[in-house]
Amino acid sequence: LDVYPVRIDPGSGSLVTGRFRTRNCVNIYRMRLEDGSELVGTGVHPIWSVDQQDWMSMGELTVGSRLQTRVGIQQVVSIELTNEIRDVY
Repeated sequence: LDVYPVRIDPGSGSLVTGRFRTRNCVNIYRMRLEDGSELVGTGVHPIWSVDQQDWMSMGELTVGSRLQTRVGIQQVVSIELTNEIRDVY
């Protein structure tokens, strides 16, 4: 086992130290936003709701909900509960 120091550059943001994978998830939602981007996740995936000023589960959101995204506030234009089975992170 080789152990060596890892250099972490200074800057803003949070340091990611790992990831979690859940295999073969069902009840996958596909949500399209007004700018054409898409969010895909489980019904319990937390998303910041501008309308509620709180974290909401993806499965609780509705068409018209406003979400805070990396590019600003986006409105949900469609939501589909898929039949996909996939790994999520």
